[in-house]
Amino acid sequence: MIYSVLMPVYKPNEYFQSAVDSVTSQIDDQGELIIVDDGNQIPLSEHFKNTKWPCSIKIHRLNKNSGIPKALNEGLKICSGDIIIRMDADDISLPSRIEKLLKYLNNNPEIGIVGSDVEVQDFNNEISISTPHLLDDLCLKQCLIVECPLCHASIAIRKSALITIGGYPEEYSHAEDYAMMFKLATNGIKFSNISNVLYRVRKHTRSHTYNNNILLSQFNIFRNENIDAIINDNEYRKIFFPNIFWDAPLETTIPLTLSSAETRILYQNLLYRLGILMMKKGDHQLANSLFEMAQSIKNINKKILFVKMLNKYFPKLTVKYLLNKKLF
Repeated sequence: MIYSVLMPVYKPNEYFQSAVDSVTSQIDDQGELIIVDDGNQIPLSEHFKNTKWPCSIKIHRLNKNSGIPKALNEGLKICSGDIIIRMDADDISLPSRIEKLLKYLNNNPEIGIVGSDVEVQDFNNEISISTPHLLDDLCLKQCLIVECPLCHASIAIRKSALITIGGYPEEYSHAEDYAMMFKLATNGIKFSNISNVLYRVRKHTRSHTYNNNILLSQFNIFRNENIDAIINDNEYRKIFFPNIFWDAPLETTIPLTLSSAETRILYQNLLYRLGILMMKKGDHQLANSLFEMAQSIKNINKKILFVKMLNKYFPKLTVKYLLNKKLF
């Protein structure tokens, strides 16, 4: 299986070399590393001019800084592989990451994009495991209503899937991962996740997602636009809610659906969002109860208590109502 590791780079920091080393040590003769120099003042070719590479590598330089989605699309044009493996320039590919991603896609030809669980290295160099991601295609797609279902830098994706949606949406320069995944979902591409930690994300003040208000703004704009599409377009709705009674009160549908992994994450997110809403309204007791229920919803034995709470406080609550009120 021929594959390409795609890494956009702008203003490389002290973690850059270790990021490159972590991935080049895994690339065999079927793979390549594509580094996109996103208009750095000093060309990256200078950084590597005396480097002896253990694998095939291409450095593609853009004349000016164009942002991550543009850099990814330009890099995609020169990728030889049928599989594109993402990598950020300040993270770490843990041992056997590439091997496991490729093996998974080879064994599951129906899957178009797969991520993995990740660990996070914080400001004090302490490492923690992120909340394990869900595995099921439908469940991952429903997460798009709230957040990105996969860690973007951890993914491997079939090049054909990216071509299907026209590459990364460049109009969302700070939320290209979310926009890309939403487009994949609505074009019938199947999602999955490997429940092993294969990738380490570094959290530091210069990272792309740290304190990035532009990212959050673009993310919310794109999400709200597409929630409207889900509400108004039956075909969109079928992608995200094929097994949920759209207009029926949640307290009548949850006993039927809460045992399903596909819907449990949705209701958990509903509770969090309702809790935040109640907190803003000053009802801290109800908010804390909702947060507590969100934590316990993973325990299926708690579902009766959960249904009673919804029935007491939100007797007419439906998925359609929640989406219309933008409680997500």
